[in-house]
Formats: sequence, structure tokens, C-alpha cells
Amino acid sequence: MELLEMVLYMGNLLATTPTKPPGKIYPSVVLTFFVVNVTAATIFKESDYMSMIHVKLVIAVLMDSTLFFFNLIVIIIPAFWKRKEWSKLVKILTILRSLQDKKSSPVYFILTQIIFWAITLYDTYAWTMIMEFEFLKQYGVEILQSFLLFHHQCLLHVAINIVLEGYKDVITKFYTIELLNKESAKIIKHKLGLLQVCVRLFSEVFGWPFLLIIVYTSLQMLNYFDDSFENGFLYDENEYDEVIISNVCFLIITVGYTVFLIWLWDSVLAEVDKIQHFCRNVTDELKTNYFVIISNDIVNNCPKLSVADFFYVDRALIFNMFSVTFTFLIVMIQFKERANLSSYEYLNQ
Repeated sequence: MELLEMVLYMGNLLATTPTKPPGKIYPSVVLTFFVVNVTAATIFKESDYMSMIHVKLVIAVLMDSTLFFFNLIVIIIPAFWKRKEWSKLVKILTILRSLQDKKSSPVYFILTQIIFWAITLYDTYAWTMIMEFEFLKQYGVEILQSFLLFHHQCLLHVAINIVLEGYKDVITKFYTIELLNKESAKIIKHKLGLLQVCVRLFSEVFGWPFLLIIVYTSLQMLNYFDDSFENGFLYDENEYDEVIISNVCFLIITVGYTVFLIWLWDSVLAEVDKIQHFCRNVTDELKTNYFVIISNDIVNNCPKLSVADFFYVDRALIFNMFSVTFTFLIVMIQFKERANLSSYEYLNQ
């Protein structure tokens, strides 16, 4: 089974990547499951929420809300909101994959699933030893929510990689300019057209999920760093070590994967920048009519990935994400110091 097929098959079971014209009954059942269980988990977390200072409470609520809305939107988009766009995107990705010589092995996908569940099981064990059955009541559904997010990151990885390999293939063919004829120009132009439509549909279908992934992973990084640096958990040494190990592992597979996806799309932009530079610097004697038509198409159509029409994805986004996160971390520490000082002064009155 091809990697793309395997990822889509797994997503089909989760109601996030239907491979056929999606029905509405199964996605509705999955939506209902998440709404009911997340609501119940939120009720169980009430005492924990009330024990947090205001700034920590805001971060916790934002994290839970972002993950919840992400789960809803990745089910709603293909099944209800953008059914046609999703079907077209899957069809184009399948065509682009079939045109590529390089075969994709499902070993990568299987390995990432093993790593995810190994970390998840360790995290569940560590926290169950601390909170006992209360952990499963409060965070059991979050395990499934996190899996949906991780699977969507895998899907984005596979889809972006198909686009990247597509542009690399176009560049390889285009560099042999002396062999460019009517037939080869037609093939290149057809593939460029598929890639351009794919990028547009990619932005429409994955824009909101990508935005929520970036927001959630930034909040998760902020929350975990605050817990680690400020020693927010009052546990013994062994328990605290297990919590730190668990947090670091989850940061690697969530924040690390998000950073990798941004870098991977920036690689697409880098490949296109290479060919645009090549087009602008070709000597006039090599500029045939076929070359001019295709080069104009390449120069005027940069594959920009829009994140819900808020911003475009490039390497600078990684710096901005970390910059904002650490700025808020400093603010959180200052708020917690003031809150602790106020509590101390109140107790000594």
C-alpha cells in the first residue's frame, strides 16, 4: 500500500480524510463523541481550573479550546464544509503521486505511529501513577484528540512532500532546456497546472487546521516550559522527573513536527526560487517560445500557502512562533511572581 493511501485510510477511520464522497452519518457520530466526552472531561477538570492563577487558567483554557476546535474542524471540512475541494485535492495528490518515479514506503508512517503511541503510553503510565484513575477521567479523551492532531500532521507531511517532489521533477525537466520541445513543454505545463491547483486547494482545505496546529503547539510549548522552569508541579523528585520526560517527548512530536512542516513548505519555496532565478538568467538565444510560456507561468505563480488568510507559511514563521511563545513565557512568569507576592502579603497581614 502506498504511503498516501495508508494515511488516507487511517484518516478515513477517524472521519478526517474520507477517500470516497463523504457521507454525513459517521462524521456526525464522531463529532458527537468528541463533544460529549470533551464536555465531560471539562467538568472533571473544574477543580483543577479553579486552583490555577488567572494567567495559567487562560493558557489552559485556550489549549483545551484550540485542540477541541481543531478536532471539530478537521471532521467538518471534508464532510460538511469543503466536500468538493477535499475530493479534488485528494484526486490531484493521487495523480501527482502517480507521476513521480520515487516510490514512498509506508514504513515511515508505521514507525511514527509506534513512536507516538509509545510516548502516549509512557505519559499515561506516568500520570496515572500520580493522579490514579482521575487522570483518565480528565485526560482520556485528550489522548484521542492528540492522535487526531498527530495524524493530521502526518497527512500534511505526506501532502507537502508530494508537492515538493512535484516541483523538483519540474525543475529537473526544465533545466534540460536544450531538449525542450512541444511535447515536453506540454507535460511540464500540465504538471505545473496540477501543482498550482493543488496549492490553492491545499490552502483552502488545510488553512484552518494548520492555523490551529500552530496555535496549539505554541500554547503547549508555553505551558510545558512554564511548568518545567517554574516547577509548577508539587511532586516528589521521581514524579517530577517523569513529568519532565513526558513533556519533552510530547514537545518533540508536536512542536517539533510543526516546525518540520513549516521548514518542509519553505523547501518548496526554495525550489521554486531556484527555477525562477534560472528563468530570469537564461540567455536570449536559449529562450524558445516554449521556454518563454512556461517560465512566465513559473515566475508569475509562486506557490504561497495561506494559513486561513491570516499569513503565509515560510521559514520566518518558525522564528515568529518561538519569539511570541517566549515573550508570553516571560509575561507569565511575571504574573505568577506578582500573584505569589500578593498571596504572601495577604497571609502575613
